[in-house]
Amino acid sequence: GDGFYPWYSNSLLDYYPHVGDPVSPNGFAASRGKVYSDGKGPTLYISKDNVAQFGAPKGKVYNAISGSHMLVVEGKPVEGLDDTVPAPRTAIGVDFGPDRLIIVVVDGRQPLYSAGATLAELADLLVAYGAYMAMNLDGGGSSTLVVEEPFGARVVNSPIDNNIPGRERPVANHLGVYAEEK
Repeated sequence: GDGFYPWYSNSLLDYYPHVGDPVSPNGFAASRGKVYSDGKGPTLYISKDNVAQFGAPKGKVYNAISGSHMLVVEGKPVEGLDDTVPAPRTAIGVDFGPDRLIIVVVDGRQPLYSAGATLAELADLLVAYGAYMAMNLDGGGSSTLVVEEPFGARVVNSPIDNNIPGRERPVANHLGVYAEEK
């Protein structure tokens, strides 16, 4: 989801938050009609009937999650995105319809496995998958992708927190997607 505060990571033993510690999202956030953070930043709004859009909807907000900045606007990568620092990344976008939600998670900071992606590479990847609008979400140990299976949830990527591969970071919010067969 969105970045959050307070957060710091000085060493394996000197970090915050721990599981159960209170944190606040940096950006705007809402769930099932309740706004629980009125911060600023680019925001993906999802209506009660599951229509996703960037830009405030008319009427009451149902679900919303914010990111740090836009990566793709009107089908093109935003100019000036960092192209030097690969890192674990999470991004979300919509196609032109908007009929499809595009979610990308990139592992990183794990030598011999994955260096990660720069913001410019992430934007290019989103465009390649058809994103018309897309934003960057919190990365690092927050970049965790989970799927529900018959016997419970399973992490399908390799998050990294405090330089420990496979370690998930406690976060302020998340986005869950439920897909039905048609």
